Amino acid sequence: MIIYHPYKDANHCAYRLISIMYGTNNAVSRDFLNIADFYYLFPSKLKEINNWPRKNSNDYRAVKAIENCHENLDNAKMIFYEIKEIRHNTFLNLISRGIVIERNKHNQLYTMEQSLLPDSLIELLKKDEFRESEAYRIITQKMSKIPLNGDTGLKAKTSLLEHRYDN
Repeated sequence: MIIYHPYKDANHCAYRLISIMYGTNNAVSRDFLNIADFYYLFPSKLKEINNWPRKNSNDYRAVKAIENCHENLDNAKMIFYEIKEIRHNTFLNLISRGIVIERNKHNQLYTMEQSLLPDSLIELLKKDEFRESEAYRIITQKMSKIPLNGDTGLKAKTSLLEHRYDN
């Protein structure tokens, strides 16, 4: 029996990264994309982010309302790192095609050149039901506003990336 999961699919990874960058519509860091990609795949894991969103806020209620996935992720950090190589190679491919552009080498900020996306892909993005969900809005609009580094940054809150040695 063959079991397919999109986290091991490079084409799906390219779609996710493009979808995230399309939704944020701002320059984003590579670390943010890595974290956002994980939650795009496993939106129910948003509930496990430490001290975020603030209790009793609309975003808190929206996160709590996200359906639990039917997958058992015993070790989210291990899955996060399993995806890393596929995501890295896919990201480099998007850069080589000129779709993703490095805007700030020091801060590792990237933007997407939307004019290079095929019209069919833009139509697919617009029709994607997940992009209409609260989970997508939270990932692309709310998480992208959280500082990445420091003890209260996104890396620390998610525990997916090391944050203690950040500047």
